Amino acid sequence: MKTCISGPAISGKTYFINSLNHSQILAYPEASRKVNSIYPELINLGNIEEFRKRVCKFQIDVETILSNSNNDNLCHIFDRGIIDNLTFLTLQNDKSFSTELSKIIDYYRTGLLKPYDIIFYFDISPFTEFTPLLLDALKDPLRKSTIDTNNFKEHIVDFRSAFIDVVNFLGLDKKVKVISANPTEDGYTKRNELVFEIIKSEIEENLLCQK
Repeated sequence: MKTCISGPAISGKTYFINSLNHSQILAYPEASRKVNSIYPELINLGNIEEFRKRVCKFQIDVETILSNSNNDNLCHIFDRGIIDNLTFLTLQNDKSFSTELSKIIDYYRTGLLKPYDIIFYFDISPFTEFTPLLLDALKDPLRKSTIDTNNFKEHIVDFRSAFIDVVNFLGLDKKVKVISANPTEDGYTKRNELVFEIIKSEIEENLLCQK
């Protein structure tokens, strides 16, 4: 089973991934942070366009390897996925968006990539004041370099809109489960517990189907 945890910045995706503890789950870290650790000069020099291209390639490489593996009895969970990468490209009016979108559509069509079985969209509930969790997370250097942290509320709305367009382009809209949470540790913890129960149920059903 292949699962993606998507959503705007600071919606608790990594917090959820780090909380997982299940023998049938294999979690994958966020590609952008892996790429930044390998090519820190891209962000340091402000080359966001090239950075996004490297992130897309890294994600595709990882998911292509998975598509050719035989770990069908595991639940593979990605901290962001190809959909998020395409969403950021369209948000930043990157001219490579159409090329990358066509590439992914072709990969899905030919079977080079397996589409996600479930896409959890971690939305952030409307809020009037910035919570301590948000204020602290907005200080992250990589985050400040890749999104407009001064207009974070707009980022939430814009990301959601662009994400919807991308999943519709890819024909994956029916795979999406939107789950909102208040931007607090308690709100994210309750959402994590709910999503974890859904995933455990899917794992059990998948194992039964294989018998």
